[in-house]
Amino acid sequence: MVLHGTKDNMISVPHGRKLIEMLQPGTGVIKEDRGHVFMIEEWRWHNEMIEGMVERVEEMREQGK
Repeated sequence: MVLHGTKDNMISVPHGRKLIEMLQPGTGVIKEDRGHVFMIEEWRWHNEMIEGMVERVEEMREQGK
């Protein structure tokens, strides 16, 4: 998972896009108007996304994948 904000002052947006391109994560998000730690800035959104990922893995496990 790569999460990146367009107002990140530590890692530029082009570098964030390059990370997503090179790593090809299962989830790659560039969020508008968010900084370097938008998982804190938008913790509800972040937590819901993580919960969804965990649920998908649990479903896969139950299906024997």
